[in-house]
Amino acid sequence: FLPNAKGLSFTGDQGLAFGEYGLVMTTKDGGASWTAQSGLATKSLWVFEVRDAAVVGIGGKDVVVSTDAGKSFQRYTLPKEAGTISDALVTAGGQFLYAVGSNGTIVRATGADPSNWQMLDVGNVAMGGKKVTTGFVGLYEVGNAGESGGLLFAAGGRGELFRSDNRGDNWTPIATGTPQVIQAIAGEGATVVAVTYN
Repeated sequence: FLPNAKGLSFTGDQGLAFGEYGLVMTTKDGGASWTAQSGLATKSLWVFEVRDAAVVGIGGKDVVVSTDAGKSFQRYTLPKEAGTISDALVTAGGQFLYAVGSNGTIVRATGADPSNWQMLDVGNVAMGGKKVTTGFVGLYEVGNAGESGGLLFAAGGRGELFRSDNRGDNWTPIATGTPQVIQAIAGEGATVVAVTYN
């Protein structure tokens, strides 16, 4: 009698399934056995990100965060201006949490205080720039340089790509030359590869 599962994420043998009515199921043995949890005070979670012991689930303006690999969760609220969230990212070590919205917004919280989500100035509006209208659909981290973190990339729905090398404080648009959505990004050293498909 469990609610319907809507998504699945694995890192090695550790897996997490999520779905309607705040359902969360975890496995530590590659899916041979599962532990179910529900009733996270949110109707549905449609964006989930797992990194190390940090788990972030988002449904509407509700955010549920676990720092103990899904054993327990705390509920928080995103800023109203965040819009509809389409993807989330937990940086290495669970240091920062990010989410992108379909109305051009990127929000950030520290893993130590997931209650304080900040709207990031993607279009450099504070310096007189124009508001970004990109409908963001993906978030990626490439590499990691200790406390400085890795490179962050935010992908839009029409091939747009924005890059940040300072934890999201500033974002720079990058011309990709394609209208296709960036599906994955990976890199090593100075080489970064972005993948699309038709």
